[in-house]
Amino acid sequence: MNITVFCGSLTSNQIQFQEASQALGQWLAEQDHQLIYGGSSTGLMGLLADAVLANQGQVTGIVPQVLNNSELNHTHLNKLIEVDTMSQRKEALIQAGQAFIALPGGPGTLEEVADVLAWLRMESGNAPCIIYNINGYYDDLANLLKKMVDVAFIDNTSFQHVYFCQSLTEIANILAKYSN
Repeated sequence: MNITVFCGSLTSNQIQFQEASQALGQWLAEQDHQLIYGGSSTGLMGLLADAVLANQGQVTGIVPQVLNNSELNHTHLNKLIEVDTMSQRKEALIQAGQAFIALPGGPGTLEEVADVLAWLRMESGNAPCIIYNINGYYDDLANLLKKMVDVAFIDNTSFQHVYFCQSLTEIANILAKYSN
């Protein structure tokens, strides 16, 4: 399965986020899933890609020209795709994914998650969007999405493919439902 993962291009001061990124990368490779991600060698993104590659997994990075910097791009990927703009990058990341996982990250990660949520809702996407809620990082997002339903901005079915998970076991179980 092609799994697009969104996460921080910085490492964070939370060791749990770093460990989760590496564990997810190892697991993706061991399960023969292909990682699709933003192409960086830095931060959680770099840790994730390194872990997939160290376990003989397949990694495709997608970078916009504005960020195409040999010091930041991962140089050992199986495939690196260059697009013109950040918007094209997000579109390519969504189009390439059969499932989506969000590790902790900053505003860029949040924007990418919002794009996937809108795609699932507006275009009737049938892919899982898994929010890897390490140490409650995404609790406030879960509450915000619940509030959107409670105040009737969206209906409950809008998030039928959105999952907040706290472990790789939960992630594996969700992906198994979509692989049949």
